[in-house]
Amino acid sequence: MTVPSDRNMKGGRPTHAGGVVYRWKGGQLEYLLVQAKRTPQKWVLPKGHIEPGERMQESAVREVREETGVEARIKSELSKVSFFVEGEAICVQFYLMEAVEEAKPIDEREHEWLPPDEAVRRASHKETQDLLRLAEQKRGAL
Repeated sequence: MTVPSDRNMKGGRPTHAGGVVYRWKGGQLEYLLVQAKRTPQKWVLPKGHIEPGERMQESAVREVREETGVEARIKSELSKVSFFVEGEAICVQFYLMEAVEEAKPIDEREHEWLPPDEAVRRASHKETQDLLRLAEQKRGAL
């Protein structure tokens, strides 16, 4: 599996945190995807800025809750992914997270729970697809 290198991207220190969130419903495993903020036709993983004084894990949990209404707990660290958005270097620390409960999201973007294969197909970016595959491997090893 390949995820972009985070070297030379703000020193490799994460600027954002997010989650690859899963749940079991009716005996079936599902992963959570959310519409991208700037391009709603794209499906991505929930993530956002790490606030000053906030730990990465706290940011990941908060961002998942704000964007989807899902309260989730971190199961393990997954991977850092780095990319550029409008010339700005972004480095995201992703965590494997398990959904605990659902409420109304603060954000008004759509989100969907999908079986693993369908989540990979729906994901708009290769990095997201790779993270979903990595989550499957890691979840199976827990």
